[in-house]
Amino acid sequence: MMGKLFLVVVFWGLFCGAFVQAQTTQQWREDLEFLRRELPRKHVNLFFSMSPEEFNREMDQLVSHLDTLSKNNILVGLQRLVARIGDSHTSISFPVSSSERLPVNTRFFADGVYITEGIPEMLHMKILSINGFEIGSILDSLALLEVCDNSSMFRNRMPRYLSNLIALRHFGFVLGNTFLYQCQDTSGMVREFRFSVRDFQTMKQKSVKASLPGERYPFFRPENDFFWQEFQEDDSVYYVRYKRCASRLMNFFIKYFLFEPRDIWSVPSFHKFSMTVRKDLKHLPVKKLVFDLRENGGGSSHQGTSLIRKIARNKVINQQGKIFVLIDRGTFSSAFLNTLDFKNFTHAITVGESPSQPIGSYGDTRSFLLPHSGLKVACSTKYFPSDSRQGDRYIPDIEVPVEFLDYIRGTDRAYQDAMDY
Repeated sequence: MMGKLFLVVVFWGLFCGAFVQAQTTQQWREDLEFLRRELPRKHVNLFFSMSPEEFNREMDQLVSHLDTLSKNNILVGLQRLVARIGDSHTSISFPVSSSERLPVNTRFFADGVYITEGIPEMLHMKILSINGFEIGSILDSLALLEVCDNSSMFRNRMPRYLSNLIALRHFGFVLGNTFLYQCQDTSGMVREFRFSVRDFQTMKQKSVKASLPGERYPFFRPENDFFWQEFQEDDSVYYVRYKRCASRLMNFFIKYFLFEPRDIWSVPSFHKFSMTVRKDLKHLPVKKLVFDLRENGGGSSHQGTSLIRKIARNKVINQQGKIFVLIDRGTFSSAFLNTLDFKNFTHAITVGESPSQPIGSYGDTRSFLLPHSGLKVACSTKYFPSDSRQGDRYIPDIEVPVEFLDYIRGTDRAYQDAMDY
């Protein structure tokens, strides 16, 4: 099962060790030697791309400079080392304090990188450059800190580093405490915004997000982060939103078998959800099933596979032109496996962006902590081959790029294309 417990690893990496406490050079050395010993032992095939000699050489180089490196430079060095392994499921946490995070959040669209959260004056702006460096050059350098198996993964993972002051300083894009953003508004006018580190707190207090017009965005339900379904009587369309491959049973497993604290009842029952979907598809006059896997970062693939196999046995709905699976760059790990399940077991048509999940990859992650810093290391324990010949990414049957104006207008082109098919 690809990405089993992947969701747990992601959320733990976000919150665990938000601040790495000050530690001695010797403690860092012990952490790195622990990583050198444990990562090859726990990973199913650590040296599939990077040789043991290269791994040890880069580790030796990092260890030899510990006396002169700051904590931040050590963190960046670890990111670069783990990224060199070339496995998108193997990672090390990169804790960044609020003071080291710029008050500007971005998202990659088909037509550029746009500001989706920030002060009102900068909202909806397309970034052209930062401190005189073109946005493309900045992103190419930041890509050294992450595994980017394909263009979709690059677009999905890179924007978060644009607000990471540690990373920007490391590559020389920020030398002092001032910032100059050159941007372009939706009318094409170029504008410049200057601010300093001292302005961060004030800017964060004034920060706003690009809001989605919920009433025009199909089935937009921010209050539910897992899964839900809805039958649209006017169009006879049955819509299923599967946002997270998680379940109450999975929470039980994590709490009682992996000994991690977890509220079992915080997640809805997937079994109940699955029964409702199957019952509705059997008794309601459904002409089309739209199964939405967008922004689903993974978890456990088994439950989704089980539901998809049962949908496949419904001969009324499992026909050409009746099942549509919506995917995007955020469809990853187990969610991508479920996409392939639909293609293997049903007549589904995939619509949207190419997922960031590479075709044929490592997964089924397990994790461990470095003894002193507490940094979380996730590594793959299985390899999932594929006989697909599509290259490094899965291409949807109907490819629909997401442009910025569609986003802010709440226009869901992928859903519309499925409806118009």
